[in-house]
Amino acid sequence: MSLSQVIIPLFTHLLPVLFFVYMGVDVLLRNPGKVEHRLVSAIILCCMLLFMEEYVRNLLPIEYSPTLAAAWFSTVGIMIPGLGFHLFIKLARLKEKMPRIVYPYFFYLPAIIILINLLVDDSIISANEFYQEGLWKVPVYNQSYYIAMISSNVINFLYMIPLAKGRAKAGTRELKAIYNQLILGVTLSTLCNMVFGLIDYGSSLPPYPYLYGCVVWCFILRHTMKTYDFLNFMDKRYEKLFNLNPAAIMLVDLQGNIKEANPSAKQFFDSIGLEQANFYATLHDDFKNRIQAREAIANCEMTIWNEKKGGTF
Repeated sequence: MSLSQVIIPLFTHLLPVLFFVYMGVDVLLRNPGKVEHRLVSAIILCCMLLFMEEYVRNLLPIEYSPTLAAAWFSTVGIMIPGLGFHLFIKLARLKEKMPRIVYPYFFYLPAIIILINLLVDDSIISANEFYQEGLWKVPVYNQSYYIAMISSNVINFLYMIPLAKGRAKAGTRELKAIYNQLILGVTLSTLCNMVFGLIDYGSSLPPYPYLYGCVVWCFILRHTMKTYDFLNFMDKRYEKLFNLNPAAIMLVDLQGNIKEANPSAKQFFDSIGLEQANFYATLHDDFKNRIQAREAIANCEMTIWNEKKGGTF
């Protein structure tokens, strides 16, 4: 192995790996408990694993390439569409229209394809022939390769459906701009797949050059996050309405525990000495029973006992 075969992959494959690691950690740390953050991090992790596989494959003898392409490269690639659809459906707020048995399990059906690919015929959806040319171990553009590439492009076009529906439902200019950025990212990624995935460039480019579309997509994703903070966009809008509302608003569970209270509610109830533990104690039994029965309550008045002043409020 020549020195160039060792050094050049450091720039062509390991630098993108470091980029994806930074992206994935940054997104996850923003809010590790939020589903959207975990999904974006998982997609970025998959992109990182694709580049890592190519780095490892080009360092090993060529006879290992079919096995790595099937067991590693194809397996990771198959998982990305499910994660992507899960993310876009959730961002577009379309999950409410889907049966509970479908969402989100439907998006992970590709795992079945992975098992079939590994157990039955590991060359069905991956390149199974490679040849050495220059620095690279290049896949043969045969039937299996084109099936995988065409399927990938079809899936990219299908991404546009939930994004277009989300943009159509967007009620603000900022939200429309978010969907426009996401659609731009998918469009550029699809173009990369078509230009660099369906044409055989031989050894003039690294194998699977369409992978660099992942870098473009994640760059746009990062730009959108920094500009609009889209993963928290809707939550922040409601949080502002919740906190700035002059009316006292509280979220109370069926056991009477106060889960959330806006500043107006905290100020109001602080003045009467209300404790979270005895919230139900301040209510009439009829009012409490209606809450626990989840009945509609509107235009109701109630009297609250003021512990501090020893009277009603």
